[in-house]
Amino acid sequence: MDWESIEKEIEQNALEAAQAARQRISDRRAARRRRQRRRRIVQLATAVAVAAIAIGVAFTSAANQRSRTPSAPLPSPEVSAPDPTQDAYIEPTATPEPTPEATDPVKLLESVPLDAETQSAIFELCGSDPDTFCAIMAIARTESHFDTDAVGDNGVSIGMMQINTRWQTDRMEALGITDLTDPVQCAAVALDILRELSEVYGFGWTEDHGLYMGYNMGPGSAKTALNAGTTSSGYSRDVLAAYAEYAAEMEVPV
Repeated sequence: MDWESIEKEIEQNALEAAQAARQRISDRRAARRRRQRRRRIVQLATAVAVAAIAIGVAFTSAANQRSRTPSAPLPSPEVSAPDPTQDAYIEPTATPEPTPEATDPVKLLESVPLDAETQSAIFELCGSDPDTFCAIMAIARTESHFDTDAVGDNGVSIGMMQINTRWQTDRMEALGITDLTDPVQCAAVALDILRELSEVYGFGWTEDHGLYMGYNMGPGSAKTALNAGTTSSGYSRDVLAAYAEYAAEMEVPV
């Protein structure tokens, strides 16, 4: 058996896998930049359209006001001057209601290096539930420190949640996920995994070590470890420590 040839083949396969992973990341970054440019163009076009409508409404209102204004009456010699001793009643002018302005999304967790829009989208994905949102953020910190372009496990685990594409391809297709470097799409896959672990495999929810052990090592291995008397892992303890920090920041009772 030619061990040297086998080693070279393994090295070549590893090199090809790494190059393929880098190419996927480059393609996803380019796609993300194209989406951002399209969003900026749409936002600019929307702003121009709104401004044009506002100008048109203003001109129309001014024209209507001029058409309703009566001509000044001719002076009449029979009109007597008002009695200076009689006060004239002036009806008070109603104060107009302030026009509500659209507000930008606010960062839910200042300590998390994701922008406000991304955090808000993930929060809505979690059903606006602070517990679930904090759990997702805790996993992202433990898995990648929120690196949206992270690649692990020899190129098969992608994104800030380190979704293993070898095992989660069917789930991604069912959810319509196409880009794991998009933090919202990546979080959607992770959330679906957590729900399956809880609802199908019987793990608890956001404060259960078993849930995070199942996410990290798979439900079968996690069940085996728990049945053998293991109550937690280094991974689950790290996640729950991060979860406690985020829950405290959001003032969520733990």
